[in-house]
Amino acid sequence: MKYLKLYVGIILYLFLNTGESIGAEMQSEFRSDNTGYFYKVTFHAQISNQDAAELLFSKDAVRYFSDFADSIHFTSIDTCSHVATMKFHKWLYQGLSKYRRELHGWDSLTIDLMRFEHNWTAIPQLKKASIRYYFFENDSGCTVVYQQQITVNKKAGWIYRNMAEWQLNQFAEKLTKYLQKSKFPQNRP
Repeated sequence: MKYLKLYVGIILYLFLNTGESIGAEMQSEFRSDNTGYFYKVTFHAQISNQDAAELLFSKDAVRYFSDFADSIHFTSIDTCSHVATMKFHKWLYQGLSKYRRELHGWDSLTIDLMRFEHNWTAIPQLKKASIRYYFFENDSGCTVVYQQQITVNKKAGWIYRNMAEWQLNQFAEKLTKYLQKSKFPQNRP
């Protein structure tokens, strides 16, 4: 039994230790404490900042990056903002999230949590979630900076924080591929 715990601990450590899982062309930063985390990734995309902003603001992008959602509903506020409401149900885990998404010209996109709830008390509830995309035009496309700041309602343990980092690194890889494959507006993934 003692060795089983040791093996499980080693496997969890190897699975959750994600320091090298992000691509070499990206620069990432992850900071966490018991109440949440901050994540930032910077990378280059070979499209203009306007195309990157429009592509990531689109409802197609929400659907593409929300593969956990069973249903997504959009409520338009104006041409540069809308509310996305997502419902999810996986096995015994179910919930709802609601975000306000705003495009600020071609240089930034903000996504702010309006509501989040789920039915598992073992997993911390989000109290605050703020996502920012910044787009900087350059000669060969644009530099994209993605930032996410999360605050939770109770202690976020080591496993929770490491899983969050692993998932964010996976998201960053998917995000770069999404923008690199896009020859705006045709050929979207």
